[in-house]
Amino acid sequence: MFSYTGWCHLCNQVLTQYAPVSNITQKCTWTTNLPEQDVLIYPDCDGEWCYTFISAPVGGKASVQKGCEARSLLKHQQTKAMDQEFNNASSWAFSEPLWNAPRCSEIVAAADYAIGKNATEIGDMEGQTTNVCLDMEFMQKGLPSKGKLCCCRGNGTCNGDIGWKEEAITVAILDAYRRDHGGIMSNSGSTISLISGFIALTFSLV
Repeated sequence: MFSYTGWCHLCNQVLTQYAPVSNITQKCTWTTNLPEQDVLIYPDCDGEWCYTFISAPVGGKASVQKGCEARSLLKHQQTKAMDQEFNNASSWAFSEPLWNAPRCSEIVAAADYAIGKNATEIGDMEGQTTNVCLDMEFMQKGLPSKGKLCCCRGNGTCNGDIGWKEEAITVAILDAYRRDHGGIMSNSGSTISLISGFIALTFSLV
C-alpha cells in the first residue's frame, strides 16, 4: 500500500510545538512507511541529528522511518504510552528497536574513534554531510529481524535518500569505543543484538 497523506500534520500538540534542545539544528526529511499502511509524509522537522531507520523481519516486508532523532524518540514514547492505555496505537512496535538502539551521537563517536577523525566537526563544515550507519539484529513482534540505523548531519534533509545499500560500522567498533569510554557493552542487558559480520565503515561527504 503506497499512498500517502500529503504533508500530514500531527494532531499531538506536544509534538507539533516541540523545539530541539540543541542550538545546532538542520532540516530532516520526516516520513513513516510501515508494511500494509499508508505512507505518512510530515513537514520537514528541525533537529540536531537526522536519521533513517530501515527494518524487516527475515523474509518479510521492510519498514522505513525517517526523521529527527529527538522528536521521533519522543513520538515513540507517547505512542507506546497511548497504546498501553487505550490499546489503539500499535505502530510503536516498529520504532521500539530505534528506541533501544544507540543514539546517533554514540554511533558517530564510535566511528570517529575508529578512524581517528572528528566526524562531528566534519559534519559541521559548510557544504559537507556526515553519514554513519549501524547494522542491527533484533526481535520485532516476535520475529527475528534486521535493521539499519543511519545518522547524518550537515546539509539539510541529508536523510532523504538513504537505503539498505549504505555500509555500516560493526559491533566490534561500537564495543571498543564503549570499553574505552566506560559504556555498556552491546551484549550486556541490551534488547538489541548488533550484527558483527563483515561490514565496512564509510563516511559520505557530499
